[in-house]
Amino acid sequence: MVRREFYRLIKSKSTLVIVVFVVICIVSFYFSLSEKQMFIDQLSSGAADLNIPVLQETIDNYTGIRFVFDFWFVSDFFIISNIVLLLWLGIFLSANLQIQNENGFGNLIVTRSGYKSYLYSIILSQTLYIFAVIAISTGLMVLIALFMGGVSFHFVQIGEYRLNLVGAIATIVVQVILMSVYASLINAICLVSNLWIRNIYVIQALPIVGFALLPLLLGSTIGNLSQIFARIIIRYLPQELFNSLQIMFDVHFQLSEIILCLIPLITYVILFALLYRFNAEKFSENYL
Repeated sequence: MVRREFYRLIKSKSTLVIVVFVVICIVSFYFSLSEKQMFIDQLSSGAADLNIPVLQETIDNYTGIRFVFDFWFVSDFFIISNIVLLLWLGIFLSANLQIQNENGFGNLIVTRSGYKSYLYSIILSQTLYIFAVIAISTGLMVLIALFMGGVSFHFVQIGEYRLNLVGAIATIVVQVILMSVYASLINAICLVSNLWIRNIYVIQALPIVGFALLPLLLGSTIGNLSQIFARIIIRYLPQELFNSLQIMFDVHFQLSEIILCLIPLITYVILFALLYRFNAEKFSENYL
């Protein structure tokens, strides 16, 4: 059932979200390319006060890999991409358990395989689907970035850190895994939330409201009363969580920063484990 559900999702119209992600990336890359062209124009201007070696190094650093990292760690377009990701989860995936419960399709599957098997297959197939969509989107993004910005086999400068090609590829892979794990956890939590939430539209709104707007609201209100609380709650924002990978490039990072970055994921794992258990126990006995 996992394979069949995965292929059904891949062939569905929701996979077109890849196009949306790529378009957002291209717009961000265009601004990076314009910035690179600005430096090139400065270099060719022949102004007497130019630091030519530094300027040339800056231009050489504006490769496709730098375009990708600027999109993730600097550009506001990444925030838009995160919003699209959460909306996509809510509209197309997170309410599927409740939808199938109401339209009777879930009854058909549960009578044949049992609820726990049905629940496991839905979560696993959607998790694999999320990983596939994010991986394909990132792969296309990197190819387009390399086409627009060029390829460098030397290094890319990130803050005070010089990253070689192998390190850059490793960073991209880790970022894909981080985004996929985060999106899969959010989706899984919202899926099993039908333990208490029975309204489909509320579940569809839960990813963006519960995991983006709520942390933002708490960080801007209660966070003003406690600096420690503010530092913790801000990590729950998607862009802050994804930007946490930048600590790899900070030569002065502390262990506390790593712990702060891990707190949201640990929280979501615990929350999902509890909801999954209660959901499986309740609907195994009372689904039909």
